[in-house]
Amino acid sequence: MLTRLEKNPRALFEEWELKRQDPAGFEDAMRTGLVRRLPAPRLGDSYVDPSGRLRTVVANPDGTLEAIDEDDPECDPVPVTLSEVASWTVNVDLLCQRFREVNILSGDFGRLHERLHLLGDLSPDRAIVLAFLLDERSGVPLLMTLPALAPTTIREFIVVVPSLTPSPPEQRRLEALHIWVRALRSDDPFAVRGLATSIPSVEVGRADVGFHHSDDFRSVSVGGRRFTLTPRQAEVVQILYRAHCNRTPEVGWPYIRAELSTRIDSYPERLTDIFKRSDAWGKLIVPGKTRGSYRLSL
Repeated sequence: MLTRLEKNPRALFEEWELKRQDPAGFEDAMRTGLVRRLPAPRLGDSYVDPSGRLRTVVANPDGTLEAIDEDDPECDPVPVTLSEVASWTVNVDLLCQRFREVNILSGDFGRLHERLHLLGDLSPDRAIVLAFLLDERSGVPLLMTLPALAPTTIREFIVVVPSLTPSPPEQRRLEALHIWVRALRSDDPFAVRGLATSIPSVEVGRADVGFHHSDDFRSVSVGGRRFTLTPRQAEVVQILYRAHCNRTPEVGWPYIRAELSTRIDSYPERLTDIFKRSDAWGKLIVPGKTRGSYRLSL
């Protein structure tokens, strides 16, 4: 059910498919109101049967109903009742409430976007979000809008997704904005795997020095001083900032270059070449304690 909602948050479900996939779960969903049956289809309405055929409900002279395949006249009609071809819809608000209960969440919750739902928080500035992402191409840019959609007090996001896992480069882009993606557990569709683990704190990177950046890191300020960066320079700063937030601030040029190689077609031989004629060099980007390493001046 959750993976279908990824494709379409307003998806409708046929009764036969819900019963076939999880009979006990369907009974529980009906009892709790998690799913709601829509009015029975009228004569002439269409539905998709278990074999994938699109059928139309018609009435016989004796008052019984049949479902026919209008695209295949040779396909035999199937006797049906209106209740058998009823569609169901998911109450997403109750779905979010179930997530809150299973994962013991508190704080604000509600819809941020048709595909983004605030579930609660683990701390005053770390929120949990349920996301129905169609694919990586459209999903990652949507996740990057979370800081603008959520309350201003929230600075970190743990995003729960039913199935989509962003590629490593896209995960790094999200993590630089303090957005971490987590999958659901296979044994419990409402339990989040690794909810409170393996997520670095970013307090060091934001409170002590007043570090601020735009979503794409093209504009960065430290201690009130602003730096305007090229796209390639912004990528370097993003990599170093992620290392700083992980409390491993010093990074070697080979690692930086390897990270850049996943995002750009070519790169110079030295880091200084990227920051040539930029006032960020020596002020925002400084050498580390070991030869060939670099860090942010935070």
